[in-house]
Amino acid sequence: MTRQHLLSRRLAQQQITRHDFQSAGEVAAWMGATQAQDYAGAKWSLGLRLPGATDADIERAIAAREIVRTTSLRGTLHFLAAADVRWILKLVAPRVIARFAGPSRAAGLTEDDFARSTAAMARALEGGRLLSRAELLRAVSDGGVSTAGGRPNYLLYWAALDGVICQGARRGKEFTFALLDEWSPGGCAFEGEQAAAELARRYFHSHGPAAVLDFAWWSGQSLTESRAALRLVQDELESVALDGITYWMPPAIAIDAGRDSEAHLLPGFDEHLLGYADRGAVIPDDQIKALTPKNGIFSPLVAHGGRATGTWSRKIDRKSVAIETAPFAPWTETQGETVLIAAEKYRAFLTLSKAE
Repeated sequence: MTRQHLLSRRLAQQQITRHDFQSAGEVAAWMGATQAQDYAGAKWSLGLRLPGATDADIERAIAAREIVRTTSLRGTLHFLAAADVRWILKLVAPRVIARFAGPSRAAGLTEDDFARSTAAMARALEGGRLLSRAELLRAVSDGGVSTAGGRPNYLLYWAALDGVICQGARRGKEFTFALLDEWSPGGCAFEGEQAAAELARRYFHSHGPAAVLDFAWWSGQSLTESRAALRLVQDELESVALDGITYWMPPAIAIDAGRDSEAHLLPGFDEHLLGYADRGAVIPDDQIKALTPKNGIFSPLVAHGGRATGTWSRKIDRKSVAIETAPFAPWTETQGETVLIAAEKYRAFLTLSKAE
């Protein structure tokens, strides 16, 4: 396997060049979890994998409780299929909670504070209510828990990881919180080793070829836990060595090699880049460091054949969107043409015209 073959397989498995699903919920379930702290970019991550879908379609899938945006893997916001939220949280939340226990104690928060805060949030959200951050924190304060200083972030973080709250549909352009019991009802579909195996299965099927170190990074689990989970499903997978690293993937599928010349406009936190510990196949480490500001926001990338060849940005007004690109090196005429095609796909997703 060459680096290009690895990227071609990933593009297909990630549903960027191969499209097997008809809804945002199906794509979210296939991916396992899709990084979503950049809301607009995360919607495009799903749309990129669902040809014909629009931004409004993804918003409707959220409002219909088909997909849920909540804190999960690595303590980061992700889109999850509604049916997957509880078992994934039960598997990954304990390690994340343990990681922020010290800082939350330093902020003066106790276990009793967390218990009273989450109870207050649950009461405030009951009956399908959607509350803004300020409204939800007011309910916490009214419930007798101080929200001074840096406490709000820890209180909201805990409530999400504890399976009490999630993000709801937007109110205009304002983000809201909802009661997870009302957005993802029911118990855990998987428990214990079964859950660990299912998370590994989802990852290696959707992200493969990938190494166990990649899975450990993505899942937030320890390397020991990740190796154990891989062992539970490795009989379903194939392995191949490249540059001394063993990569795991599902059995070979047909890949349209002609699509390697296509360009894709990847949002800044897309799984094609952020879904792996080693991102060198997509972009060299020294280059990605130069493109990542101190605030940790990853630049949206232009990719040809899965390999980053430049960056892009957008400027939206009421009826149109201007897309600006910055190649790392001059694109060939053909590459430039494929970027224009990719830009039109993004405009179609937003249902906006080209800016004059």
